[in-house]
Amino acid sequence: MSKIVLSIVCLLFVAGCTPVQRSHYQTTSMPRVDWPVDEYTKIASRTGQNHVSGQCFLKTRGGDVKTCAGNKVMLSPISSYSTQFVKAVIKQNYGVGVELELVDNRIYNYLVEVIADGDGRFSFYNVPDGDYYIYSTVTWEAGTGYNGANQLQGGWVFKEILVDSKSRNEHILTK
Repeated sequence: MSKIVLSIVCLLFVAGCTPVQRSHYQTTSMPRVDWPVDEYTKIASRTGQNHVSGQCFLKTRGGDVKTCAGNKVMLSPISSYSTQFVKAVIKQNYGVGVELELVDNRIYNYLVEVIADGDGRFSFYNVPDGDYYIYSTVTWEAGTGYNGANQLQGGWVFKEILVDSKSRNEHILTK
């Protein structure tokens, strides 16, 4: 019987030495910049006469094309507020490990969202002249995880654009 007790004690000791499994990514909470009243006051017209369109997609390592079909595509005027989101979430970390504080609801007066069609194409109408970010997510699952478990792949696609009546306002968003 002492062999059984000794075996159990050894198992408990070994189990206690096993490192705790942690998420691969640590989450960082980041305060948002103050709402830039002056910057948004300069965006005088909220409607314009420009048409902005395009397509969002990514290519897999195997060459398959994945689109943002059915996902939101956002058009946001460039400001210090929208740039913080782009730098913290889209450009640097692709949405992993960064949590921004709650959004200031005033952004919804300027942010325009549409849903991409089945080919990942989108269109915005009545857009005023100005500098904008367009962004969306292109994601899919692939059996590449532990024991073939599905893992989310892809991420954000974005582009910084100038919209005016003299420019071609058709854009491809990819990496």
